[in-house]
Amino acid sequence: MNHGQIAQSGLDNEIWFAELFNLYTKSPTVKSLMALMGWDLSRHRRVSAYRKGGNGKADVGVDFWRRHNWPDTIYVSCKKIDNSNPNGFGHIHKSTVHSYQIKWRFDDIIKRCLNVFAGNTLHEGKAGLYFEHKYFDPYRLYMSNFFRDNIDTIMNDIFKGRAFDKPSWFAVTIDTGEGSKMLYMLDIEDVIEYAKGDRKVFYGKRSTNQNLCIGNVVMYSRKTDGQLQFKMNYKPMLKALQGKARIFYF
Repeated sequence: MNHGQIAQSGLDNEIWFAELFNLYTKSPTVKSLMALMGWDLSRHRRVSAYRKGGNGKADVGVDFWRRHNWPDTIYVSCKKIDNSNPNGFGHIHKSTVHSYQIKWRFDDIIKRCLNVFAGNTLHEGKAGLYFEHKYFDPYRLYMSNFFRDNIDTIMNDIFKGRAFDKPSWFAVTIDTGEGSKMLYMLDIEDVIEYAKGDRKVFYGKRSTNQNLCIGNVVMYSRKTDGQLQFKMNYKPMLKALQGKARIFYF
């Protein structure tokens, strides 16, 4: 699939997840999903859900309405992977170098390096250098130490953000064929701990086209728009966290 098709597939998945709580609440599977997320018959009288949109980290809000017409809202980050594709890398977060500097307070040395990497600053007439380039020789250790020392803040920001509507659940949908789906529900804190991995920071597994690896997350450069993008391979994550996940079949 091209980028447009991938984006549309993700949008359709978010709509599908929200509609579970609007159209199929009599389903025993959806009832079990609601119970996992905090539904309590003694407190709640109805449920509704909506796709949030916007730039926050939560994709869907699920409202468990109390008997006095006030909701307990649960926010969910929704992802989808193609079961037939061995590459399970999925998007986590993207933004400009400037916005990350404001959040993470790195200095202008790191800012300049990231702008060279992202293609915003030319070096010897070239845009978008990978980290194996000699330009980065004096700075690699300095940069990797920064990301290692700030890994907790970075992972919380790219997975949950800083808004009030932080997701507490991480939902991964897998199309298994012929209209059936598997839905993995994970506490987002477990996902963040997995993402940190062994907390090591290094520059790629190959000798060329090196990106920045932070635990189990990879930071890429989007040279088309000069942004940085963080991705993670969800397939090994689901395998590693299978004992902590609840799996639902639709």
